[in-house]
Amino acid sequence: MAHKPTIIIIEDEEIWLTKLSKLVLKYFDVKLEVYPSFNEAETRLMDSSVNFDLLITDIYPDKKSKQTKGLQFVDFANQIKYKPVIVVTGEPSLVKTILNNYEVINAFDKGGFERIDFINAIGSVINSKKAQDTQDSNDNSKNSENPEDFIVS
Repeated sequence: MAHKPTIIIIEDEEIWLTKLSKLVLKYFDVKLEVYPSFNEAETRLMDSSVNFDLLITDIYPDKKSKQTKGLQFVDFANQIKYKPVIVVTGEPSLVKTILNNYEVINAFDKGGFERIDFINAIGSVINSKKAQDTQDSNDNSKNSENPEDFIVS
């Protein structure tokens, strides 16, 4: 049985958490983990025993905060976990900055949110993951089917 990719969504606004989750589940066969709390999300991201394939995160932990916790998550996912990230923010002025200064698949403004672009961004990651899993599976079956191909001297 093929491994289902795991996507983590971190979003403090319930309406956006629901919207993003529904889009992901409508178009992709994945395991979805949702976190309305940045503290719970941080605990999950730091858990080295469980991996994930894509992080989708907001920037601010709540509407009143100006702490860019989500950008810390972007750096952590890229530099420590080596995982792709998509950012969704209510700050349109930050989208270009994020795209230029952070390693992200894409960044989206909630005000001008384009569902098809969001779905395509996720698809690029999921399809790449599936292709890699298929290649790894093919490599493993080649290795296990032909042990005589390996010569030990």
